Amino acid sequence: MGYGRSFRVVPVRMASPALMILCSLPMLVYIVKTLRERIQPQQKRLRAAGWMLVCLSSFLCFADDLANIHGIVRTYNRVPIANTRVTARSAGANTEHGAITDQRGMYRIPGIAAGSWILSTSQFETRCDAKSGQDSPCDIVVSAQAGVTNGGIIDSATVRDLPVNGRDVQQATTLQAGVSAVETQQSASDTNSGRGQRGFGQQISLSGARPQQNNYLLDGITTNDYANSAPGSVLGLNLGADAVEQLAVNTSSYPAQFGRSSGGVVHAVTRSGSNAFHGSVYEFLRNSDLDARGYFDTAKPPFRRNQFGAAASAPIWRNHTYVFGNYEGLKQSLGLTQVDTVPSMGARQGALSSGTVRVDRLTAPYLDLFPLPNSGLLPGGDTGIFRFFGAARNQRGLLYKPRRSHH
Repeated sequence: MGYGRSFRVVPVRMASPALMILCSLPMLVYIVKTLRERIQPQQKRLRAAGWMLVCLSSFLCFADDLANIHGIVRTYNRVPIANTRVTARSAGANTEHGAITDQRGMYRIPGIAAGSWILSTSQFETRCDAKSGQDSPCDIVVSAQAGVTNGGIIDSATVRDLPVNGRDVQQATTLQAGVSAVETQQSASDTNSGRGQRGFGQQISLSGARPQQNNYLLDGITTNDYANSAPGSVLGLNLGADAVEQLAVNTSSYPAQFGRSSGGVVHAVTRSGSNAFHGSVYEFLRNSDLDARGYFDTAKPPFRRNQFGAAASAPIWRNHTYVFGNYEGLKQSLGLTQVDTVPSMGARQGALSSGTVRVDRLTAPYLDLFPLPNSGLLPGGDTGIFRFFGAARNQRGLLYKPRRSHH
């Protein structure tokens, strides 16, 4: 007896499209929420990467101001000391960098700010000046003496306290070997001397090169003037001595990063702030009452110079961010003695040393345009010396230099 199965087909009725969309909305909301939760962490990572890129670009902009310190830690008998920690501490700010010496006693501390640093080990402490954009060798001798090499660095105290006329920063470079000032440069006070054709700054020669072959840098930026000479105002001065942290002079064989010139390189690095508040206010006065009469002066011409300024530094965020600002101004009123040769009274009337001549009536009015001699006659009596004071000229020079540093 067999068994059989029967099947019944039941027709299925499809739901309407509106009903299907309504039923799928919770699923869509769930999918969107899940995707959002997964994308947000990626956005945070991208945002962090963007800030890191901005900080890196800012760091590269100021990379020229960074310096490196390297050297050997040894005993007085030249025995290297291995596996010892060398700490570099900023002399003005509470910033530290460290390194460990290798088996040969050598250490290297890269990427630090240019300026004065205090190097210390567990047994000794010494001072080293880091040159901007260069490797500064600073050996540490664990003894009563330590060999620290400066090599072409002029510190801020020397630049600031050097007794030069007008406190010109550029004149401090002549303290280095192979640097000499151009003695035949015309005076900047004489506007008719043509000095402006070659620049108003102090012209110096580095290792015999021409003044226009040098490169002058301020925090890594070239400051050569329109004539490719040293920077300077119309008074021939480069102000801002209180804003200079160090002045590095490279006469020859300087690193490849200092290109552009066939002569030497003068690199000025500005100061930065510190954790302590420091400031100074000054004024220097020169006038005719304190000067002696010149050889060609019948009386002292009027002269008055006021050079004044202020510098201050303070912390914004202790141990991290500091600010430093400097302002210097110079006002000068100078009168010059002019010496000229004019015809004497006898020559105007035709009584010359060689004989009497007739003075044409049309020429006589032009002879009266010359002043009479007031400082004696020259040999022969036909001409004489006339001296007079030129009108006092007012000249000004200003410098404003702010800087913010962050560690």
